[in-house]
Amino acid sequence: MSSEGEASSHPKAIACRLVAVVRLGAARSENREGDSVLEAEMAAVITQFGVAGLIGWMWMTERRASVQREKQISELHDRILRERTELDVLVTALKENTRALTALETGQRGLVALLGRVLPGRREQAEA
Repeated sequence: MSSEGEASSHPKAIACRLVAVVRLGAARSENREGDSVLEAEMAAVITQFGVAGLIGWMWMTERRASVQREKQISELHDRILRERTELDVLVTALKENTRALTALETGQRGLVALLGRVLPGRREQAEA
């Protein structure tokens, strides 16, 4: 029978422990609690693996960061698409308002011109 010390040095057991520590690190990194304990556990596991453990840990860390960046990019892309739709609606409303104001101004100028022809004497009296 193997002792507890031999079982803990088995490569599969070490790999499982490394994965558990990395997952624990991902959970704790979100709330920033227990960082020093995590670093100590991670250092212990990495030293058991040596350079291969360090490379594996770096790869897993980069994958986790990559997934997080991809999530952020996806959220920003969705936000940009929503804002673009809102901006299109706003620009359309602005064009319609500009068209309405232009029509109103044209109508008022026409009324002023008509009043100037109908009541030519009134204009000179008002200016005096």
